[in-house]
Amino acid sequence: MQIVQSVILMALPALLASKFAFGKYFEPLRLKKPNTTDLLLAFAFAFLVLPAIAMFTNLNNAVHLPDFMNGFEVWARAKESEIAVLTEQMLAADSINGLIINIIIIALGAAVGEELLFRGFIQKVFETKMNYHLAIWITAFIFAAIHVQFLGIVPRMLLGAAFGYMAVWSGSLWLPVLAHFTNNAIGIVGFYLNHNNIVGVETDHFSYSIGIFSLFASLLILFLIKKKGLNHYS
Repeated sequence: MQIVQSVILMALPALLASKFAFGKYFEPLRLKKPNTTDLLLAFAFAFLVLPAIAMFTNLNNAVHLPDFMNGFEVWARAKESEIAVLTEQMLAADSINGLIINIIIIALGAAVGEELLFRGFIQKVFETKMNYHLAIWITAFIFAAIHVQFLGIVPRMLLGAAFGYMAVWSGSLWLPVLAHFTNNAIGIVGFYLNHNNIVGVETDHFSYSIGIFSLFASLLILFLIKKKGLNHYS
């Protein structure tokens, strides 16, 4: 199902839609060779941003909706728990082979498929109609909402926006693909280590000072990508 979703429902439609809308399969999606330094910056971003994402996730989870939206909040929290159980079942690997398969199918497949569809095609369509900043944030909101995990919509939207800026400023979709893959892979490996009692992951004590430092470090990475690659924007 994960392969079908990544390939049949995301990657292929993005390529076919690009051909239909722009006349070419790859160039409109920014599938061009990336700069090596940019790739290293995207890789570093995926690690540095983790505490910031955890910080925004904590803040997002702490928000309670007004009384008249209580029904929606109850549904959203129940849906979050349901998806969490499903995710644990998907990631529950007891061997290195299982871990590798999860990394290939879940981390790589999702990164390529989602980036082709969202940052590749959907964002590009919006860019032809409006300011690219607005296009990035609209696409990021759609990207976050489509996961149907509203208790994590803010951090996912922020991450989606960061991926969008990487694509625009570097001129290559491979930066957000790499950052997305690395982010997914870190989560998968962390779950594997914790699930198999290899390394315990402490989540009770979160430092907001580290989260804020992570946020500024991540923004610095994006600034460096922008400074290097503004001439790529089209």
